[in-house]
This record gives sequence, C-alpha cells and structure tokens, in this order.
Amino acid sequence: MRNNDKVIKKKQLVLDLLPVMDNLDRCLESSRASEHASLREGVSIVRDQFQQVLEGVGVTGIDADGETFDPAKHEAVMVQSVENPADHKKVIAVLRRGYLQDGHLLRAAQVVVGDAAVTRPDERVSRPSKETKARAVDAA
Repeated sequence: MRNNDKVIKKKQLVLDLLPVMDNLDRCLESSRASEHASLREGVSIVRDQFQQVLEGVGVTGIDADGETFDPAKHEAVMVQSVENPADHKKVIAVLRRGYLQDGHLLRAAQVVVGDAAVTRPDERVSRPSKETKARAVDAA
C-alpha cells in the first residue's frame, strides 16, 4: 500500500470516528442537569481518553465560540440577530465541533453566526437558547 493510500485511509477512519466524539459531547451536555453524577463522570473519562487517542494521530478540535466567522473552518448553519454589535459576524454558538488533523481542516465546525444588521429591536437576542441549538442540530 502506498503512503498516500495510508494517509487517505487514516483520514477516513478519523472522519468515521468523529460522530462518536459528537455523541459523547451530547451525552455530557444533556447530563449536566442529571442526578447521575457517576454516569456523567464515566462518560467524561471515556471522552477524555478518546480525545487523547485522536490527539495521538494529530487531530485537534477547533475552538470556534466567540471567534470571527471564518468560512475556511466554520460552516454557518444559522444566522441569528444579536443585540451587541461586537457579536456581528462572530460565532455565537457551536452546534458541532470542527477538527483539524496535522493542521489541515478535517471537518468544519457547524456554527451560529451573529448578525447585528437587523433594525427591529424585537428580533434581536444576545445568544441562542439551548432550545434553538437543539432545533438547529436536529435540522442538520
């Protein structure tokens, strides 16, 4: 097998595994209000171990929240009006984390981007609610 084929297969394997990380993150997010602290702690340990494995093959997460929207590493799945002009064209929520492998984009982060251009004050909000995030994830 040629070296290029190995790189392609490694990348595909990582892409196939990223939904597992997404699901671990969702589990942790949804269990924050849960009374099952030991279950949450166990999932957190598994997620951290999985993250270490991914880092071992050069995969790192993209920290997008609060960053200026960059189409080279962010996929805007929703635009939300914002009250604060400083949030204009900023990532105001991350719906699915993005990843780099060896510094190259592996998967873009799915994000909500702030838009301060709306003139009607009743349409402006500061941040999307958890329900808005959940609806956007379900729609994606």
